[in-house]
Amino acid sequence: MNSTMETSLKQISTVSRSFHQASDEVSTQVAGLECALNACGLGVSPWVEEPIFTESEITEPEGTDHLIEINYEYRLGYGMHNGKWGLIASCSWDVTDDDPKITFLRDASREMRLKALYAIPNLLNSLAVQVTALTDEALKKAALAKKIAAGLKQIMSC
Repeated sequence: MNSTMETSLKQISTVSRSFHQASDEVSTQVAGLECALNACGLGVSPWVEEPIFTESEITEPEGTDHLIEINYEYRLGYGMHNGKWGLIASCSWDVTDDDPKITFLRDASREMRLKALYAIPNLLNSLAVQVTALTDEALKKAALAKKIAAGLKQIMSC
């Protein structure tokens, strides 16, 4: 084995423990954020507008003799998946009309979890905006319901 390879292997060995600890800490923080959001019980499903990241792949579809480029977009959201609420990530691609593939962020790849952290402030802002709008709408509907109920009471009393 040459000295460059040995140096690289030693460096990988040295940094791997720190890397795993840092990754575990990211997972712990993601779980804590998800728990806090779930405790709010909002029932609202926002998505961050901008993709977490994009990537492209050149492939030759089976049975063809030409190459095509497939573009993937990964997004961050909060919503219900498999009957449970949580931070979710989606992957969609531009060559099919299929629904995006959804997974809980906690179950996503390490790369996805790390990149998603930068989008969490935008997700929280989107959630706050959506909940505020729904609250305003609910207050207006409650006032309308109160007027209707008062009107019905007057009619029923006559």
